[in-house]
Amino acid sequence: MDFDEVLMMLHHCKWQQEELMDRFYDNREKLLADCGINKSNDTVCGFNHVSSFSCSICCEDYSAVETFSLSCGHEFCINCYGSYVRTEVTLGNLIRCMIPSCNLSIPHMVTHGEYSHNVLLKAATISHISGRKVNYKWCPAPDCDGLVHLLKARKTGQSRLEDVNEFEELVDSESADLQSIPIVLCPRDHEFCYACQYENHLPCTCLLVKRWIKKCNDDSETVNWIDANTRACPSCTASIEKNGGCNHMTCSTCKHQFCWICLGEWSLHGTNYFRCNSFSSDMKEQIGEQKKVKRESLQRYLHYYKRFALHESSMKGDIKTLDKVHQKMSIFMEEQSKTNPNILSWIDVQFLQDAFRALTSGRKTLKWAYCFGFYLQKGNYADVFEQIQEYLSRSVEDLSKIFEQIIHKDNRGKSTAIIMNQKLDIMNLSSLITKRRKTLMECASSGLADGLLKLEML
Repeated sequence: MDFDEVLMMLHHCKWQQEELMDRFYDNREKLLADCGINKSNDTVCGFNHVSSFSCSICCEDYSAVETFSLSCGHEFCINCYGSYVRTEVTLGNLIRCMIPSCNLSIPHMVTHGEYSHNVLLKAATISHISGRKVNYKWCPAPDCDGLVHLLKARKTGQSRLEDVNEFEELVDSESADLQSIPIVLCPRDHEFCYACQYENHLPCTCLLVKRWIKKCNDDSETVNWIDANTRACPSCTASIEKNGGCNHMTCSTCKHQFCWICLGEWSLHGTNYFRCNSFSSDMKEQIGEQKKVKRESLQRYLHYYKRFALHESSMKGDIKTLDKVHQKMSIFMEEQSKTNPNILSWIDVQFLQDAFRALTSGRKTLKWAYCFGFYLQKGNYADVFEQIQEYLSRSVEDLSKIFEQIIHKDNRGKSTAIIMNQKLDIMNLSSLITKRRKTLMECASSGLADGLLKLEML
């Protein structure tokens, strides 16, 4: 069986390998007939340039025309066949001969001169994936067309997801079981969560990520800041920020004069600018405490958000740096292969790829660890988590610094020298980042499972 025939059989069996194998060994001839494959005819299908041809579809008489036919010999002009194929290909099914009584199928790989395309296979693939969205996920990474096919549920820790449909339920699940989060790897080495189709967000759950992104995108924190630092004019409700010590306020919008402390009319306060006689100390203390809580809430959010955003920005910067390092190394290796091919090989610099992956993965974990930290309740074990996070941060920054030094060298030879001289440091830091990432994940996972860590859904 050639490659085209295997593709056609897989296509006919809805890409189910087990079904194909069963039908093939049970009744091979019937399967071939159902797929429209003719093994008894040696005639090759293809395009032909013919003269004096009459097409039975469009009823045109041509003095010279290009035609197409399968091994059955049913031949039609290329315009008619092209229109037919363009219509059928969108359905994602095997395309049969244009004669209704003929069951032969057009092979996936159709070559016309130097133009070779696989439109049918692409359409069939998209049709198959669209009907099985639970089993297939496109990689969410920018400019990546990688596809992940989940064959069956995997065992994760002490839990087991018996059906891939259960992955969809994880997105809104209150469960803090990090072991159940299905992190997958696309063909281009991008990790992402199969459940919520977001990048690898461990140690955060899908629900935590969903709430964090919403919190970052909406104006809730802006509203908190306004509420904590401004007051509404009691007359026109315009927001007013107090930038001085005087409690006698005049609204710039409606010119209403009022007391900043009790919001009452200033005319009722006499001439005492510094003491509000109509405002009880209990009420003053209560409002002051409310403002304090809101300010602390805002400061807490900004603390974690800034670090989340900084590591996201640093991750993008690291990717650009790593691209430059890779380019410099590629040019150096290409030049060296022409002059001294035995000095250095690509195997000798394979450690760089491991370092690249470790650095980007470390950044991503640090980024989401700050999201995790925002929702994490204070406690002794929370302090342990933050300490491990700090260790990971140091290793990531140390490795990032080495790569920054490499790209700042103008001479490619010097850049390569730094790489080789610091090979051991790069390898050790890569290994350390991987270990500390694992330790951080285990700390979060076991802490949540044992009740040592608790999340507060703010």
